[in-house]
Amino acid sequence: MERIIINVSDVLPYLTKAVSVVAPKNTMAILADVLVKTYRNSKGESMMMITGSDGENTLAVAAPVEESEPDIRFAVNAKDFLNVLSTLGGHTVALEKDNEANVINGIHESG
Repeated sequence: MERIIINVSDVLPYLTKAVSVVAPKNTMAILADVLVKTYRNSKGESMMMITGSDGENTLAVAAPVEESEPDIRFAVNAKDFLNVLSTLGGHTVALEKDNEANVINGIHESG
């Protein structure tokens, strides 16, 4: 199980920007998603690249994460991800990726 630990307040502004280019109605289902990829920047800090696209325009933004392994990748519905994280502002959230089931579980301080 791969794990990314984020502070929602740190990530939310970047996610909001990436989601802003995702069209409300898409000709391809994947365009309703954002791509999330973790990496380490030149200072060795854990980061999350969030990429959104409408098929013509693409926006990729880098957001800080508290902890993660590099090169975790997943696509998630942009609007749903934004809506869920918006309700958890200020909390620390662990996103756990189950590669066998293709599921992302979110766990926050309150359970």
